[in-house]
This record gives sequence, C-alpha cells and structure tokens, in this order.
Amino acid sequence: MKLKLIFTILLLLIICFCSIFIGRYNLSFIDVIKVFLGQNNDKIMQGVVLNIRLPRIIYVVIAGMSLSLAGFIYQTIFKNNLASPDLLGVSTGGACGAIIAILFANSNAYLIQLFAFIASILTVLFSLFLAKTMRGNKMYNLVIAGIIISALANALIMFFKYVADPERELQTIDYWLMGSFHNIDWQDVIITSTLAIPSLILLIIWERKIRILTLSDAEAKTLGVNVNVFRIIIIVLSTILVSTVISTVGIVSWIGLIIPHIAKRIFRGTFKFNMIMSLLLGAIVLLIADTIARSISETEVPISIFTSLIGAVTLGVIMIKGADK
Repeated sequence: MKLKLIFTILLLLIICFCSIFIGRYNLSFIDVIKVFLGQNNDKIMQGVVLNIRLPRIIYVVIAGMSLSLAGFIYQTIFKNNLASPDLLGVSTGGACGAIIAILFANSNAYLIQLFAFIASILTVLFSLFLAKTMRGNKMYNLVIAGIIISALANALIMFFKYVADPERELQTIDYWLMGSFHNIDWQDVIITSTLAIPSLILLIIWERKIRILTLSDAEAKTLGVNVNVFRIIIIVLSTILVSTVISTVGIVSWIGLIIPHIAKRIFRGTFKFNMIMSLLLGAIVLLIADTIARSISETEVPISIFTSLIGAVTLGVIMIKGADK
C-alpha cells in the first residue's frame, strides 16, 4: 500500500509539473526551470508560469481533492454508492446564489463567489432542518429533504434563466453552470485553501469516527460516537469543501460521484487508504481534465464537458463489469 501511495503522489507531482508548460502559450521544459530559478527575465513567461498556470494548477489540485473527498464522505455517511455532493442541494443552491449575483449585481465576480458560497451552505442547512422535522428514518429523510430542496432550487434556476437577458446574462449563467478555472488567481488559491485545507485535514483525522458511521446508530453509540451531532459536523465540513470550489469556478460535474468508485476498485485498500487515494486520484483526474480544457482549442472549454464525459464512460464501464460478476 505504501508503494501505491508513493507512486500516486509522484504521479500527481509529475502531472502538475507537466501541466505548467502545456497550453496555448508554448513553454519548454528549460523555460519553466529558468523561471523557477529566477534566471528567465522574460516578463511574459514569468507571468504565464507564476501568475496564471501555477495558481491555477494548485487550485485545481485542491478542488479535485475537495470534491472527491466530499463524494467519498457522502457515500460513506449515506451508505449509498450513488451519493454525491449534489445530494443535499449543494451545487443547485450555489448555482442559485451565483445566478442572483449575475442578474442583480452586474455579474460582479466577488459577489458571485460570495452569493454562491452562502447559498450552497444555506441550502444544506435547509435540507438538515427539513429532515429534522420529518418522521421516520433520519438518513432517508435527509435524502428526501435534499431532493426537495434541489427541486426547488432547480425551479428557481429555470425561472432566472427564463427572465435573463439572452444576449448577455444568459450566456454568463450557462458558462458558470458548466464550470471553468480560467479566472483563477493567487487570491482564489488563498481563500479556498483557508476554508478547504482545514476541512480536509479534520476529515482525514476523524477517519475512524467516519468509518463508525457506516454501522447502525445503536452500534455507533456504543463505540462512543454521538451519531446525530457528528454526522451533521461531517456533512457541514464536506459541504464547505464543495461550496468553496463551486462558488469560485462554477459546477464541476461527476468528480465527487465517480472518483471514490475508481479509487475503491483500483486500490481495494482499507477505509483510510481508500479515502486518501480518492483524494489524490480526484486531484489527478481533475488536473488532467483541466489541462485538456485549456489547451485543446483556441478558446477555453468548460471543465464539466470533460468531467461529465470521463464520469459517464467510467460509470458505464463499472456497471457493465459489475453486471458480469
């Protein structure tokens, strides 16, 4: 397992480095090395490497880790392999907040990010509140509440798109909904790291307690875990991981759903090992997808086009192989 972990980390580092000199602006291996060593005085090259590609690569890595780990946690807590960060309406809620900012705040980038983040958090809180008022199985109620809130949010999204200016606002809305990392800078990296990295660390540290949540509530309580409180804390931390990403770059499809499946099938390790490998694999897959998205054509291709393609094909293969067993 240690060899697999080391190999995966090295692979991620190699892909990160290769991504720096891949793009529409050609850079050689030597150019990149000279920029890092301070031996290249070309201001354009310095700007491309240090202020455009490097912060973007770091952000994509953090985003891939956040989305895949959140997906792993959701699938664990809800005991459902088809659970994803969208289950409680995180993405649809964030989309509503972003669209409100696009329509009523003149598409101000900072307000879009702020509104999307607040709306995604509020959506999950509404789902938790609604589930608490329902009778019956609490986990089942959470899923139903998430479906209800997501449906309401989707209705709002469709209404906002209907009233949006088709020549200006509608295009901005559609592009945001498809996701893109093209505007990422160091400020985005700092803000997202401040929120996401502590959440990632806490979730990994609490791996044993999260694993206990796979047991029945009665069994978990006998092991000293306050199930109701701890489950909400884990859901909130996972939601923070997702909302920090989508509030900045828009919807990034499938990563949270499919990466945990891939990690479990490839590595087949312990719960903690699969969790860490999901985190690393999410960064690798999203970084590869983003590198293709920003270099395949003259214009930036929305990231969800590639992640949806990768996710759909992978899920199809998994289901076909599963049916053969």
